[in-house]
Amino acid sequence: MATYAAASLSTSDCKIAATGYCSAELGKAAVNAINDNRDELSVANAISEINHILIAGDPVSSVGKVVPKLQHVGQVSKIDHLPGMSNPVKIHDQFISSVSFHFS
Repeated sequence: MATYAAASLSTSDCKIAATGYCSAELGKAAVNAINDNRDELSVANAISEINHILIAGDPVSSVGKVVPKLQHVGQVSKIDHLPGMSNPVKIHDQFISSVSFHFS
């Protein structure tokens, strides 16, 4: 996952930007790996260029609601899915259509 790689490899001298689109949350081991051997400021710097754009109702990006200890790192922005869409799989699959609908 791009966001995990960016967070893991970023340093205070070289921040790596990444954007996740309807991205899955990271597990406890992945978050711990990002935090290993870093103080709080270095972790904040490492994740400062990481962004997630999520669609409300997308099951892939919200598994943490039912599986404990999953989380996104960095900034999270959430937009509504297409009007009238209720199938969770289609909500995930139609990400680009939802973005286009809200921002065009």
